[in-house]
Amino acid sequence: RASNSARRSGNLFNLFEAQNQLAAVHYALGAYRNSLSIWLAQLRMFQDMGMQHATADLLQYVADGYRNLGMCDSALYYGAQGLAQLDGSADEVSHELARTSWTKLSSGQACCLAAQGKRSEALALLARIEKVMDDLPVKFRSFIHEDMENAYSDLGLYEKALWHNHAASSARDSVLAEKDHALVAQWQEIYSSSQKERKIVELQKNAEFALLREEEGRMRMYWPR
Repeated sequence: RASNSARRSGNLFNLFEAQNQLAAVHYALGAYRNSLSIWLAQLRMFQDMGMQHATADLLQYVADGYRNLGMCDSALYYGAQGLAQLDGSADEVSHELARTSWTKLSSGQACCLAAQGKRSEALALLARIEKVMDDLPVKFRSFIHEDMENAYSDLGLYEKALWHNHAASSARDSVLAEKDHALVAQWQEIYSSSQKERKIVELQKNAEFALLREEEGRMRMYWPR
């Protein structure tokens, strides 16, 4: 029974993973309604299974989808649900892991609030985001900076918008440089490994040759010409 349960859980995880990949393709192609239909179905399934703790990232995807469709009311609704879940998280590990999700949700909310002209609410949320930006992994910062650029631009704060535009570009450059460094290290490791393998083969051949010579010497001792 336990093995069947584990198998079902594994199959369900694989299904969600495949659906997320498909939704991500639709999203990248700008087919936001298609990606939304997948994420909303997943959200309902999670909620039916009582797995609300696992839906914060999913709520962020849904909120982003609605925001890209210009449906800010729906984006704010689902974004608020996600933020409520993250704020309700009690243990320290979850807070550490949830910081990026909270910031991504909040930056999307700030964009919608700014677009709707809710200036004071947008500014208050942007101020909170500014305080945690430096704690985020570099690979996520460019997306947050882009959201903040859009929000500040909608609020008419063009100097701040320009600063976040430059910051987003700098974050992207850092990510690319990190990837290039990792790629160079990977190729160096491959080259080093191939060199070691070549050296081992060479030593093995030398050892085999030495054994053959030794054997040949013994044969001559016992079977002189």
